[in-house]
Amino acid sequence: MQSKNPTAAKKPSPAATLPTKPFLERNANLVFGVLLLAFILVGGLLFNTKLFLMGDDADYILDALHFVKNNQYPGGRSSLYAMVLGIPIALFGVNVVTLKLFSFLCAVGAFILLYFTFKKRIPYWLLFTALLFLGINSGLQYYSSSNLSEAFYTLVQAFFLFAAFKLVDKLENGKSFKENLGTWLVYGLAALLISLSKNVALLAPMTLPVYFLFKKQWRYAALAFGLFLAFKIPYEILLRAIYGVNTVAAQMDQVMAKDMYHFEYGKETLSGFIDRFFQNLKIYISGDMWAFLGFRKEPFEGTPVLYWIIMVALCGYGAYYAFKKNAYIFITALYLMIMMGVTFVALQPAVAQSRIVVIYVPLMLILFFYSLYAATAWGPQTLQRGVIIVAGVFMFTTTMGKTSKTIATNIDELSENLSGQPLYGFTPDWINYLEMGEYVSKNIPNNVMVAARKPNTLTMYSNGRPYYGVYKVSDNATADELLKELKDNNVHYLVLASLRANPAQAVEGQIINTLHRMAGTIAQKYPTQVKIVHTIGQTEPCYLVEVTY
Repeated sequence: MQSKNPTAAKKPSPAATLPTKPFLERNANLVFGVLLLAFILVGGLLFNTKLFLMGDDADYILDALHFVKNNQYPGGRSSLYAMVLGIPIALFGVNVVTLKLFSFLCAVGAFILLYFTFKKRIPYWLLFTALLFLGINSGLQYYSSSNLSEAFYTLVQAFFLFAAFKLVDKLENGKSFKENLGTWLVYGLAALLISLSKNVALLAPMTLPVYFLFKKQWRYAALAFGLFLAFKIPYEILLRAIYGVNTVAAQMDQVMAKDMYHFEYGKETLSGFIDRFFQNLKIYISGDMWAFLGFRKEPFEGTPVLYWIIMVALCGYGAYYAFKKNAYIFITALYLMIMMGVTFVALQPAVAQSRIVVIYVPLMLILFFYSLYAATAWGPQTLQRGVIIVAGVFMFTTTMGKTSKTIATNIDELSENLSGQPLYGFTPDWINYLEMGEYVSKNIPNNVMVAARKPNTLTMYSNGRPYYGVYKVSDNATADELLKELKDNNVHYLVLASLRANPAQAVEGQIINTLHRMAGTIAQKYPTQVKIVHTIGQTEPCYLVEVTY
């Protein structure tokens, strides 16, 4: 039957009149789920069950262990990380794989929180592009299963920005301070936590006050700084009352030293700090940052000044553009400027490691692609899209090439490590050294001290057995002085390892010989008081030497 009202039949439904959302916005959670699975998969394939040769991760674990067992405050490094790492240690003991799983969970948590921090605040194409590269980048994933503080710090960093963004959102509603008090308190707590997560992060809470100053919101700037102090000052008072330590003083001592390993060299000068800044710009921006983004192959040769100038100019323009267009990216840019500026002034170039800036790469990915978008905004949309797509495809190709090779190398080691061969993948010098630690733990009582050059790493592979660390021996030290040092510290044995001076290559005679020199000086005067009691390894051997007084 024909309709009596044909015009009514042609009227579209209310749903049909709604504007269609872009694909990424409509399927945001689904896309994020896929990226999260990719992050977990790549991180799992790159999971490293072994401690790093440099020993810094062992230092963090021991800080946490001393906090749990001896109630010793973990100052000098990431105090918050060491305290939190104490939780799995208290529950499961010192198990390297368990502690690495804890770090990996922190990395996954940081990935998730980063998504919710920027969701609906920046374009979805920008957010998902950054998350994609964060997930597939082996250089970043290398730290997701380490017991260094990087994975934990990225989690705290994401929480800090989440709290800052939430506060900025709330202040837009024009409500009173009292009505927004809860949000202010969360921000103050987040500011305290990030200030305790790294020495250089002491000034991270200045990000929001500086943002409000740019916006000429003087009252909010004062409140943001005041809320940080409202948490920081009571914490420092309690810390001094309970432990008798001051985190700010400890942090500043390291920054002011010319050499953080030799405080006797004195304090840095103004010209020295300026030189630090520009040297670190070359090291970390011209070198490491471009490498993390996929534009330089590792190991890279040279750190041209032009490279950091291009990066600073590009991201500087992106920050300027964001000031007018997107408050959240502008806050992110301010945070990066403050943190990297402080980092480059505070850290001595001699201690350069790529992990120093790896914590900023997730945010730099966002700022980098946004800056490309801003720099091409003057042209037609096809140019803008073309530049971003070309850069993205190039980065994806180089990143996946490196990651696939790294996975192929790691998967064999991971399989052996998980099947009961924890030392598989170490070089012979380290295998012999760590096996000596196992021998010592089984044959020498814990109350008899044994000296070692890399004591903390050895402790981790010796069932928690303590060692006496010998890090340097003066060329002018006498046999009697060295014997007195050993006697005063109840040291009866020395571990003389053949640890390579260059970890990548074994060269005869080029080893870390600190303890060899100590033993040699003593043996030269008292040959009967130094003797080898155990040897492990034919090549790059490790010796256990007994010293009698």
